[in-house]
Amino acid sequence: MFLIKNILHIFERCKYTIIMSAKRERFEKVATNRVKNILKYLDLLGNCSNTYTYEYDQQDIDKIFKAISKKLSETKSQYHSKLNKSSFKL
Repeated sequence: MFLIKNILHIFERCKYTIIMSAKRERFEKVATNRVKNILKYLDLLGNCSNTYTYEYDQQDIDKIFKAISKKLSETKSQYHSKLNKSSFKL
């Protein structure tokens, strides 16, 4: 009976490791692609700084980067709140 319990315990640990590994791989794939897209669009936004083609003032720049900074902070907080969840346990 002891041997069966140990085998079941090892099996559960392996199953958990496989599931977590798949979740990690999926995260890496999706997050990498999304970060690449964000960086690409930031490059495109940077193209708008060409004063030969576009006209803007300091107020426009402040609005743009305030919106980006706000969304970036919100998104970062989402990650931190998931990692720092403390749940009550007896």
